[in-house]
Amino acid sequence: MMKNTQSQKNLIEAYQFCLDLAESHYENFPVASRLLKPELRKSITAIYAFARTADDFADEGNFLNAQRQADLSQYHQQLQWLREYDFSNNYHNLGSLIQSHDQTPWLNPEIFIALDDVIKQYDLPFEPFHRLLIAFEQDIFKKHYLTENELLSYCQNSANPVGELLLYLNGAASDKTIHYSNAICTALQLINFIQDYHQDLSEFKRLYIPLSDLFHLDINVKSLLQTIYNGHQFNKQQAALYQLQIQRAQEILKAGEPLINSLTGRFQKEIKMIYHGGQSILNELKKAKSFKDRPRLKKWDKIKMLYKTLVN
Repeated sequence: MMKNTQSQKNLIEAYQFCLDLAESHYENFPVASRLLKPELRKSITAIYAFARTADDFADEGNFLNAQRQADLSQYHQQLQWLREYDFSNNYHNLGSLIQSHDQTPWLNPEIFIALDDVIKQYDLPFEPFHRLLIAFEQDIFKKHYLTENELLSYCQNSANPVGELLLYLNGAASDKTIHYSNAICTALQLINFIQDYHQDLSEFKRLYIPLSDLFHLDINVKSLLQTIYNGHQFNKQQAALYQLQIQRAQEILKAGEPLINSLTGRFQKEIKMIYHGGQSILNELKKAKSFKDRPRLKKWDKIKMLYKTLVN
């Protein structure tokens, strides 16, 4: 059934809301780049807007942890409402969308209008969306990770669902492609951690370096935290710890490289761009002298990434 004119207008406005939100945030990695078809870019921005706002619930503003949890729980509930009810022909009547059986107002209804349309168009699974929320909920209370496996388990929820959803959007989801995609997404998450050690510790009191790595290199935890927090240069042991994190991300990223040749068309070029972006940032991170150093890709770096994407 065709949506009526006002419903279609609301849907267009909802997608525009998501696109504006995506373009307002700086990211080192491409978000729905111009290599993708316009319709697919539009769908990705809806997913991005969902993840971005949920992440902000966990991190942004001066809210009590109870409020952060409540907002993320509300997102879980709203996903469930999308699963249970058909809103597709009611976008013209926001009252029917933003009210539930218990009269609870929806958070960011524009995002869920667009998301509902994307999920129905591409028959997306709901589970990856819930896993993202689980990761953000974990961010509220968990401030450090004991082992590499514990950190990688977090990445399974915080990063890998995004790659899985992209594969479903492009009709390319299979056990093999999801396996390789998970490696790339986990590596990109680790790269983001490396770039943000100083910010995560100073703003959120979080450390995304496995404590087992510190014990292995006989590094004093208090001394390391002071170095990261103050942005001081590494000592020799700390530099070795930093390079170990880069090496781990490099190896995991490389393990996901076969995904590129498993794909075709514009989506393949998008993934190549993201992959080369990760490689470029790792190369810059290897030059760092402190935990505060955070490379941003320069224009020339982006040109080289595009060149590798188009000609390799």
